Amino acid sequence: MDRYYTKGHVLNYMARRSQMIDYTDLNWCVGHNKTEAPDGEYPVMCQKFDYNTDNESDYVWFRAKTKVKVSGGLIDLETAMTASAEIINECGYWGRFIEHFEFTQAVSTSVKPNVYFYVNFGS
Repeated sequence: MDRYYTKGHVLNYMARRSQMIDYTDLNWCVGHNKTEAPDGEYPVMCQKFDYNTDNESDYVWFRAKTKVKVSGGLIDLETAMTASAEIINECGYWGRFIEHFEFTQAVSTSVKPNVYFYVNFGS
């Protein structure tokens, strides 16, 4: 079997051998949970490589099923981290550090919805 496996494939395989992660496996490294988003519930999205496929060359949009709750200018950390864990499980990324979590109002109509929280991870 002559097949080249990237670091992402190997780490993803190792991660998949164990069970899926939940929010308690993640580390909130943003430094605060303040936001300018109005009170409500918002989608959480991330543009990342899909490490579950053989084609890691394209960025793909991932959207969590859980929406993040905002109240009084504060992000609810449990819903934010639950949504983040869903995205990590979907894309196959091995990182466990939430390094960026930002309210975004996209000008472009190519991204739907155009109001969401953008999350980024580190390892």
